[in-house]
Amino acid sequence: MSLPEFQRALTDFVASPELCRAAAADASRLTGEYDLTERELKRLLHSAPQPGMKVCWSLHRANRFGPLHAILPLTCRALGPHLRRELDAFWNGELPEDVQFKSQAGRFASFLRRRLSEGRLDLPVLNDLVSFELAMAELRFMPQRQIRETLVRAETLVDATTLILHPFIRLLLFQHDPERLLASAIGERPVP
Repeated sequence: MSLPEFQRALTDFVASPELCRAAAADASRLTGEYDLTERELKRLLHSAPQPGMKVCWSLHRANRFGPLHAILPLTCRALGPHLRRELDAFWNGELPEDVQFKSQAGRFASFLRRRLSEGRLDLPVLNDLVSFELAMAELRFMPQRQIRETLVRAETLVDATTLILHPFIRLLLFQHDPERLLASAIGERPVP
């Protein structure tokens, strides 16, 4: 029995409605991709059209979207009607091994920046919002040890020409007026 392969296929079904529908239409998609017994194949093909799969897909998406929205709420709001398209494009890749809040949001931010630079997304203020929210997340999740080490290093520094910022300060270079941009994004008005 190939239980790990069955579990991998079932996990892929939950993560990808497209794969689930394609496998239901053509079982050879499963036999080429997974090493399954006849019984496992039948179980997967039986589960594919079940109404409960829609619930699984929704829960999977909600679990993946939660960390992104928790760390990048202004970015998500600024994407507006483009959010669904960008999430779908982002999630079409492999499921990462590390799905922690901060790393998941960092990968989404990198994805959005890449889409902006490639011209696939036309929302110039997004770079500023992403930078701001990642800096806020860095401050929120900064370990106490790192704060203490930075403060001690600043106190014991002999070289007066070296500047060490307080651990709770981040310098960001905005391409757009930050006051207007953040007021719009936070106030739920369309971003300028």
